[in-house]
Amino acid sequence: MSTLISVTRKLGFGTMMASRRARSDAWEEIIAVHFVTRCFQTLLNLGVLDEMMAKGGIDPAAHAEKEGLDGQLLKAVCEALYARRLLNRDASGRFVLEETARFLLTNSMARGWFQLAHGYESVLFHLEDLLTGRMKYGVDVVRDGKLVGVGSGLASHDFYFPLVLDKLSALNVKCVMDIGSGDGEFLRLVCGRFPEAKGVGLDLSPEAVEAGRRQVEAAGLGARIALHTGNALRMADYRDKLRDVDAATTFFVLHELCDGGRNQRALEFLRTFRETLPGVPFVVIETIRPSAEEMRERPGPAVEYFLFHDLSGQNPVGRQTWKNLFEQAGYQSVTEDYIAFARTSIFIIR
Repeated sequence: MSTLISVTRKLGFGTMMASRRARSDAWEEIIAVHFVTRCFQTLLNLGVLDEMMAKGGIDPAAHAEKEGLDGQLLKAVCEALYARRLLNRDASGRFVLEETARFLLTNSMARGWFQLAHGYESVLFHLEDLLTGRMKYGVDVVRDGKLVGVGSGLASHDFYFPLVLDKLSALNVKCVMDIGSGDGEFLRLVCGRFPEAKGVGLDLSPEAVEAGRRQVEAAGLGARIALHTGNALRMADYRDKLRDVDAATTFFVLHELCDGGRNQRALEFLRTFRETLPGVPFVVIETIRPSAEEMRERPGPAVEYFLFHDLSGQNPVGRQTWKNLFEQAGYQSVTEDYIAFARTSIFIIR
């Protein structure tokens, strides 16, 4: 008699079926994903996965000794990802990347999503404290601005950036300002697409700006791109640095100024921009918030994306609300390309 039959007779068929469902619905679908994500993220943060890609594989003990890591723990994490088929072993026993892991590392959108999600890790860790009021976002816990900025840039690299570059090409621009520029990824692409163009970036995160400056210098673009740390609501303070700007962009930034009510800060920013750079076309890329029912019908990344924003006091709004804000701020021309499947609009306002 098999063990399975023996245990089923003792516990009952109903109990065994419930156990099977618990394994599937609880462990495999939710809990295991949490563990795998955290293990993969850790090896990504520590450069272990990039080392595997560069060297073709690693021996955990040797790599741990070289990098000052705990060899036993590194082996345990690698074995877990091996069991989950993100890693494999070569003939010499080294851990190597499976095709899925290699894709996640080399695809800009996927890698950007890992950075972006990791930027909210402290917020998720303290979710119970935020819900019970023991902690307050912005006071006791904040997201990692550098990770969010860099991750957003990477995630947009192969999708939104090319779409906006085409818009700028039609505008025949010479100097582009990117508001919420993060590490300057988009401006580096602008300079690559338009050999004579220059770029100016403005971002709240000193860490993201510093990381961007290093990359700008490494790319030999120090004379063409200037990145500044600052608050876009005080854009007039930078007027002398913006004299040559003939177009501006912002990727998924304005919703951070929305409060779900009158959105006064967003309105203030839009007016400040118009007064500081009158007549300059402003390309605004913004997420369009669906209803809870629409997300349930077609979930995708939108579920977690809007959760991130709700947890950090941000309030993305709908298409008509954006148009109303542009009108209230005094913009005479508003065009929109609505990308329905991505729940995103590209507005050009002036």
